[in-house]
Amino acid sequence: MGNLNKQINDKNGFLVKLRNENYFDADMFKTIKDTIVSDSSKWRMTGSVPLEDVVALAYLIDQLAGGSRFLDEYTADQVEDANLEILRLLDSTLFTM
Repeated sequence: MGNLNKQINDKNGFLVKLRNENYFDADMFKTIKDTIVSDSSKWRMTGSVPLEDVVALAYLIDQLAGGSRFLDEYTADQVEDANLEILRLLDSTLFTM
């Protein structure tokens, strides 16, 4: 399991905390964003993103976009903002020259 995948999907990962504990871990989310920025230069140089990272990012975006009726209003706003941040980050690091 790659570093990004672990950060997102591991048993102590971001999505487990979000879905099982209804907790938005801002520090872990920042680490995920930093990893994306760090890895994106390698992805651009090779011209591809490892499948494991693509799947992890797809799960992350899906879960953030889906929201949850179990989240309080503050956490729901954090999740909505995080989804937009990830999409913008991917756009700026991968799709702009």
